[in-house]
Formats: sequence, structure tokens, C-alpha cells
Amino acid sequence: MQYCILKMGTDTIEIKDCVDLPDSICVWEDGRITLLNLFNMELNGTIPDEIGNLTELKQLGLKSNNFNGGIPESIGKLTNLTQLSLGDNMLNGRLPESLGNLSKLILLDLSNNNLEGSIPSTIGNFSGLYAFLVNSNNFSGSIPESLCDIENLDVSNNQFCASQPYCMDSPDLMGYQ
Repeated sequence: MQYCILKMGTDTIEIKDCVDLPDSICVWEDGRITLLNLFNMELNGTIPDEIGNLTELKQLGLKSNNFNGGIPESIGKLTNLTQLSLGDNMLNGRLPESLGNLSKLILLDLSNNNLEGSIPSTIGNFSGLYAFLVNSNNFSGSIPESLCDIENLDVSNNQFCASQPYCMDSPDLMGYQ
């Protein structure tokens, strides 16, 4: 039997094989975790740097918890991720540069946090990115034009400046100041 001990902030979660858990929470493939969804589990503290050691992850869902602090730079090591959901927490700070390494992302949900700074233009270069949700944060500056091709885009309720790309046709919906 394999053991996986995850330290998520101040909480420790011990998983004895993913057989013990529903597939909606954790999936093992060839002895590695490929899916980890810990939605709404009342976890708190910071997201540990060690999250970057789960390099086979395809889906990481930590939405609707009480995580605070920044998104660790080590998140950029998760280059197999197709879905990253960190919305509805209390995360703050700027987006790590390493987020640009996650080129396989289809969904990136960072909504309803306290994140700030600008949106890196490299995010829009992810060829398969379908959903980019950063609403209700404190992002500022310009919205990169590279985001115009994303089908499900929500950048509302931020501090973006009024001069934006042509594709952002509704200032009220996009959260301009």
C-alpha cells in the first residue's frame, strides 16, 4: 500500500492509496497522483512549496477553502496541469512568473481572492486555454490583448485601467476603473 501525506497549510491529510477516496478527489496513475480536488474542505494556511513535487498532476482543485499567502513559485513545475482551480480563497500577492510554464492549461480559476499586480501576457498564449477566471481580485494595469481569444473570460471586479483591447467591449462587465 502506498501512502501519500499532504501538508496543506496547517492541516495534514493522510491518503492511503487513492482507492480509499472517490475518483472525484484523488486519482493515482502508475503510482503518482494525477488529480487532486480538495474543494470546500475548510483547509487553511498557505499552499506549500512542496505542491510543486506533484509533477504528474493534471488537475489541481483547491477552490473554496481558506488558503492565504501567495501562490507558490513551485506551481510552475506542474507542467502537466490542464486545470488549476484556486478560486474562493484568501490568496494575495502577485501571480508567480512560473505560471507561464503551465502551457497545457484549459481552465485557470483564480477568482475571488486578493491577488494583485498585472496579468502576464503569456497567459493568453496557452493554445488550449478555454476558461480564465480572475474576477473579484485587485489586478491592475492593462488586460493583455492575448486574452481576447479565450472563450470563457471573466476579469470583472478588478482595478484595470480603462484603455483595453478591442475585444473588451463592455467596460462595466470587465471591471474597468
